[in-house]
Order: sequence, then C-alpha cells, then structure tokens
Amino acid sequence: MTPVARDKIIVSINTSWNVVNFRKGLIEALRSRGYEVVVVAPRDAYSSLIAAMGCRYVELDMDNSGTSPLRDLVLLWRYWRLLRRERP
Repeated sequence: MTPVARDKIIVSINTSWNVVNFRKGLIEALRSRGYEVVVVAPRDAYSSLIAAMGCRYVELDMDNSGTSPLRDLVLLWRYWRLLRRERP
C-alpha cells in the first residue's frame, strides 16, 4: 500500500520573529490536524526556533521596506518557484 501524502500548508511572513511570537498557535493547530507546515520567511535570530515547532523552514529573502517594484517582481518570481517546488 502506498502511503498517503500529507496535505501541505505554507505559512509565509516577513520575519521569523513574527512566526514564533504570533503564529505558533496556528502552526500547532494545523499540525495537530495532520498538515505538513512549511514556514517561509527571511532568516533572522528566530529562524532556528521554527524547526523546534515541528515544521520545516524555507529561507526566502524579502525587502521589508517594499519600496522597489523591481525587488517586488523578483520576490514574486521567487514565490512562484517556491510554490512550484513545494506544491502546497
């Protein structure tokens, strides 16, 4: 019998700090319902804590100031590649 793939949810936010401090409950609830949770955020001092929450961390550089349309376009392209690879 082939094992059933778990449904995957991507949680993406502009800081790992935010995930650890404000999305931990959401991630725990999703995991308790059997979802594989992938957290996408830029690397910061809190990024290493994400794995301890039981989910996978994917680093994605972002320009948090959001003042450059070109950088935003590059970020959109990176998201597109990430979503094609992860297939949530």
